[in-house]
Amino acid sequence: MEAEYRFELIRGKEVIDASEYRPSRIYVCPASFGDLTIARKLCVRRNHLGHDSAFKGVNETMEFHSIVEAVHAYAGSQPDALCLADAKRSFTYSEVWGRITGAGNVLLRAGLRPGDRVLVEHTQDALFSIALLAVQAAGGVFVPLERGVSLERLERILAETSARFFLGKHSAKRLPDGVCILDTAEFCENCVQKDGIPWDVPFPSGDETAEILFSTGTTGKSKGIELTHSNVIAVAENVVYGVEMQPGNVEMIFAPLSHSHGLRRHYANLLRGNAVVLCESVVFVQSVFELIDRYAVTAMDIVPSAMKMLLKLSGSRLADYGGQLRYVQLGSAPLEQAEKERLRKLLPQTRLYDFYGSTEAGCSCIIDFNREPDRAGCIGKPTVNSEIRIVDENRNPVAGSSAEHPGFIACRGAMLMKGYWRQPELTESVVSDGFIYTTDRGYFDSDGYLYLLGREDDVINCGGIKINPEEIECAALRYAPVAECACAAKKEAASGEVPVLFLLLKEGELFEREVLLAALAASVDANKLPRDIRIVTELPHTYNGKLQRSKLREELNKG
Repeated sequence: MEAEYRFELIRGKEVIDASEYRPSRIYVCPASFGDLTIARKLCVRRNHLGHDSAFKGVNETMEFHSIVEAVHAYAGSQPDALCLADAKRSFTYSEVWGRITGAGNVLLRAGLRPGDRVLVEHTQDALFSIALLAVQAAGGVFVPLERGVSLERLERILAETSARFFLGKHSAKRLPDGVCILDTAEFCENCVQKDGIPWDVPFPSGDETAEILFSTGTTGKSKGIELTHSNVIAVAENVVYGVEMQPGNVEMIFAPLSHSHGLRRHYANLLRGNAVVLCESVVFVQSVFELIDRYAVTAMDIVPSAMKMLLKLSGSRLADYGGQLRYVQLGSAPLEQAEKERLRKLLPQTRLYDFYGSTEAGCSCIIDFNREPDRAGCIGKPTVNSEIRIVDENRNPVAGSSAEHPGFIACRGAMLMKGYWRQPELTESVVSDGFIYTTDRGYFDSDGYLYLLGREDDVINCGGIKINPEEIECAALRYAPVAECACAAKKEAASGEVPVLFLLLKEGELFEREVLLAALAASVDANKLPRDIRIVTELPHTYNGKLQRSKLREELNKG
């Protein structure tokens, strides 16, 4: 999909109209193109949902090939603007750039070469952001690790990437000889570029590798997803335009920067010259609201599990910020319908975004469910750099897909990964003709909205009837005693597979099987009802909150 830009252009005293779109380009006004001067932006684009999205510019026209180039530019044009903050510290753009170059020089003196992989252990604070940007500015490849990463996983990723540098707090860990170990906090807070010491390292080009993100994956298998700087810029643009991000945005990010979701929202704000406030946890709810007040937060990015906890701990307090919060982004896992309804009531004027994407393809679809409240199961329309098609099992386009005739979701665009790190055969198995082919089933409606039916390996084939486990889960969540649930397939000789429902009950609640079955029958076809219902004390999730139905399926069918 192409975006439409409308500018008011002035040649001398003559006012003319012009339209232009160039991917991976952020325009900031006023500016000049030869003898043409952009006086102001009238409307950047009519966004993917068809709503006017007026992004007003501030300084000069810039084309960024990397996030570090953007940070450098803003350090010059708005040096005193807030860039990064957390509970302990805050940095302006000029302060961040001084630390990026100071830390970058330390890496270069330690022997960092262009393309060297650098493992960085996660801390949800401004220093982690500075560390990863310093790695990229110095020509290295950023490889994030989860906080408190196990020695086994650390050694495995170290071997797979041939990394020569490790940044983190756990410097006492046993690592192979030849690995340079640096403490992130000391490295980034104290290494400030001094006046007179040149920084003459060229900015990374768009086709250079920026990062390798190792997924934990819903299957438990870890893959290194290699992304170039152009990929990173394109994903950030998808976020910027998807949420209609304005200058002066101050976004609080709860999602860890060691994973793609939080990392990319952080990139998007830096690409736009805005501020990022990193929050450790929602558990200390008073501290959350103190940060919102201290930095005048205008947006939030939070995973559903954390939002659920925040709503539980804060009651209706979010409503007090309805006039301040421009938008809230939710992702990494579906938000339960009850929580969506509650958010709508608390924040009726705030844009509430759900999105579809992956580490491999970034934010590909997005929807404001406060603006489109009656589209259950919808994940929106493609973002600015994304093209999505529905294909059959042979990867042929499905004409006129629908709920009755869905297919598999395929996506392409500038944000698509370079490939799986050192796994060309795996890359070729999912990428063809510029598209990445997923096992996610979905369809487009007549208005061009995409609906997600779930992963193919999650879909339950019961005697030829395809059952989407989310349909049963959504119905079960309407039963008051249920806190969380999951549906998975159990193999059976007669039907092939049958659905089994796992329930996690709210504290102190009692379960009545017949009452639940009656509630399910009100919205689920009789031939799709679960054959068994099991009460559990916990459900399996990935590190960033995604439900792992595959583990339940394995448990049901082992032996």
